[in-house]
Amino acid sequence: MLYSMTKAALIMMTQSYALELGPRGVRVNAIAPGLIQTVLSEYYWKDPAARDKIVEEQPVKHLGQPAEVAELALLLASDRGSYITGQTMVVDGGRLLP
Repeated sequence: MLYSMTKAALIMMTQSYALELGPRGVRVNAIAPGLIQTVLSEYYWKDPAARDKIVEEQPVKHLGQPAEVAELALLLASDRGSYITGQTMVVDGGRLLP
């Protein structure tokens, strides 16, 4: 329950700061990654059977890679993302879709 509350707080904080700081030229966004293939998350993907089950349950049929999250961060930090603010971008291969 605490995890859910902190996620909701992060989303609202992102929106509130975007409203407050936007007039000063500051954009505020958040990135909410799903399972990304890193050493920190290897418990979930190191076993091939577990990894295959996870991948099968999501629309994008591969585990997220650190570079995929980094590319989004670069977009948001660049001039190409200059019209994006107040958003929480979910990078999860569609796993949370209904």
